[in-house]
Amino acid sequence: MKSSRMVTGEHRRLVDAGQVEYTDNDGQRAVRYFINGVGVGFDAEVADGSKRVPHFMGSTVPFVLSLLKLLLFYRNKDIRLNIDGRDEARRVLSVVVANGAFFGGGMRIAPQAVLDNNLLDVITIGDVHKLELLHVFPRVYKGTHTTYPKIRVEKAGQVSIECDKRILLQADGELLSCGPVTFKVVPSALSVAL
Repeated sequence: MKSSRMVTGEHRRLVDAGQVEYTDNDGQRAVRYFINGVGVGFDAEVADGSKRVPHFMGSTVPFVLSLLKLLLFYRNKDIRLNIDGRDEARRVLSVVVANGAFFGGGMRIAPQAVLDNNLLDVITIGDVHKLELLHVFPRVYKGTHTTYPKIRVEKAGQVSIECDKRILLQADGELLSCGPVTFKVVPSALSVAL
């Protein structure tokens, strides 16, 4: 009974959402909304690979198996990143645009993200090599990875990413397609029960 009171309770809070515009599999521009976060690059490739692994042991094991397999084959990408009008070329493993702090499996990917501050957190995992990734990855579960020198955390209302090579995109764990991609915050988009 307690959970039904929470769903229908009078105490509510307005939270932001994120909007992502991307190119779908038919080459058309598409729009999708997300609550928690979007990953571009390695993160999306891991999400794609984990869907091909049986999930009878939960969601963490397929994710880790996919991550280990990709360590052998994935190559970092050269991207053009625009954050609120500031354009910059970067070589990255992955870019995460987060509205909320957590990703699947309990990862605190954006530990300083706030759901109602009208901003997205942009976590850029730079040109890390495979041994560095293995060293840093466990820190994601505590949210301490953001102090690593090749990881940048920025806040923005709008972000765009372009890449000359194919780059995958996932939003809230759902594989969407590839870039170029644009993100923006949608302030106070949802009312949630407290």
